[in-house]
Amino acid sequence: MGGITEYPTSAGKRYRVRYRKPDRTQTDKRGFKTKRDAQLFLASVEVKKSSGEFIDPTLGKATLTYLGRKWLDGRTHLKPSSKAVYESAWRLHVEPTWGHRPINGISHSEIQAWVTRTPPRHRRGHQTKIRHPSPPLPRPPHRNPQQRRTRQTPPIKPRPRHKTPPKNLPRTPIPHTQPSRRSRSSLW
Repeated sequence: MGGITEYPTSAGKRYRVRYRKPDRTQTDKRGFKTKRDAQLFLASVEVKKSSGEFIDPTLGKATLTYLGRKWLDGRTHLKPSSKAVYESAWRLHVEPTWGHRPINGISHSEIQAWVTRTPPRHRRGHQTKIRHPSPPLPRPPHRNPQQRRTRQTPPIKPRPRHKTPPKNLPRTPIPHTQPSRRSRSSLW
């Protein structure tokens, strides 16, 4: 659990929320105008921590250049020629556009729009081979909540379809026969 304290400012009193992150380090968020807003924030943090959805807000402030360099350095299993392709795509296409942006400030729709407007590249008159439909962007690790830097949207599950019989089929009555007394007595 965390704590809420009040402190004075030139604009009036404000509230500060202090809480512990899942790694047990203490942090705070300040500037709440009402105590109720501070209590609601603290409650939402506690719910996210208990459900495993808590993401440290400071992790999302890392720029894509920092994450991209770490991602490229981690590609040790690639051949030098493959790694050179990734590094040149990163240096020429991704880093100039996205390198200065913090990771929590980039939306999926922005990336998708950028990928669709990026024309295919040609080299010496021949079209280059593209392994992936987009230039390499480091993918956030989805499995480990301690390493996630942005909120993960849960997948939308499709509704199950209810099987209904077709409407235009003729209905045929099922004959209902009663067993005779003889056949019933032979069963026992």
